[in-house]
Amino acid sequence: MGVKTLISSLKNTIALDFFHANESDAIFWTDIVDDKIYKGTLVAGGKDSRYAVLTNIEVVVQTGLSTAEGLAVDWMGENLYWVESNLNQIEVAKMNGSYRRTLITSNMENPRAISLDPRVGMVFWTDWEKGKSRIESSSMSGEGRRVVRMVDEEEGGGWPNGLTLDFALRRIYWTDAKSDSIHTALYDGSDHRRVGFFFLSLSLSLSLSLSLSLSLSLSLSLSLILLIDDC
Repeated sequence: MGVKTLISSLKNTIALDFFHANESDAIFWTDIVDDKIYKGTLVAGGKDSRYAVLTNIEVVVQTGLSTAEGLAVDWMGENLYWVESNLNQIEVAKMNGSYRRTLITSNMENPRAISLDPRVGMVFWTDWEKGKSRIESSSMSGEGRRVVRMVDEEEGGGWPNGLTLDFALRRIYWTDAKSDSIHTALYDGSDHRRVGFFFLSLSLSLSLSLSLSLSLSLSLSLSLILLIDDC
């Protein structure tokens, strides 16, 4: 399988997600040097090309960002959710950047990854807070916030990073950069399992792709887990 570069000359792109619609497909990504969130439209590359082309690149969020490390697309409500790791908050806006507001803003120390299940109206995110590393959840309106699971060294963890969801089984999956391992639990935090252990320098992200979602962070398709490692 070949690889095609869709866009070059990026500065420090951290998070990415995909939006599929009948009329067009789009990719959203964050750049923590520019401190902006971008959008590009995917179009067919022509009859002689098997690759799509990224066009109509635009900035959708251009002010008030400071290290947006996590990004997720709500494909049902057509909203963008992102984690501000320096500002210690989660924000949401329409996919064109309008109607922006802060969703969660307190009791965070080092939030990292974010993932959504719009079908049940839930947001999940990771936090590296020292001594209190955890995965939390809330409704997509920011209500009902709760700790899903504390991530501690006794369970082979401590730095929960990449995060994704199995919508069918209602399970969360996450990578842990401290133990270089992959873990899973149910949405309520029960039935924790360590499903993978790797001798990696830093397991950064993991994206779950179940025909509805694609993320540069943890990609799981059926029984296949793709791990991105920054060696």
